[in-house]
Amino acid sequence: MLHHQARDELQGMLTSFPEFVGHRVNMRTLRLVEQTVENLTAEQRALESDIKASQEIAELINEAYEDEEIDPNDEIDQAYQKSQRAIASVIALYRKKRAAAVRDPQLNGTHEESVVSEYDRVLDRYRDLHEALEQVRMILREHDADASDDIGEFEDISGLMAALKEG
Repeated sequence: MLHHQARDELQGMLTSFPEFVGHRVNMRTLRLVEQTVENLTAEQRALESDIKASQEIAELINEAYEDEEIDPNDEIDQAYQKSQRAIASVIALYRKKRAAAVRDPQLNGTHEESVVSEYDRVLDRYRDLHEALEQVRMILREHDADASDDIGEFEDISGLMAALKEG
């Protein structure tokens, strides 16, 4: 009789154990999905703050320095370009992570949708930040070109051409 009871217990363990393991794996996956979504959401908030700061810098450039060059040696411009290259690298990395999430067999339905949509949002914010930095660079370069006394301002094209011939 004891032998029969032990066999029944073993049979019960054999049938319930895969379900138990599957549940634990699903819970781990759910935790990882939640952590990923939380991390990506926090990153979006930080990026939105950086975008806003870039826009404020762009607005302040002309007000702060009127007729004075800000970046005569292009050092600031180069620093912005370096940041843009770093952002481009991060965008490439997040595209790969997004693609991996799409291919991941453990992610399906709502899990996949939430992770992928958060990657899409972060990618959008990185592109927005890249564009905001480009705007600052362009405004800075335009400002410095206008403030530069190298060539000056001209009434018409003939005055510009004469100055270029003299220079």
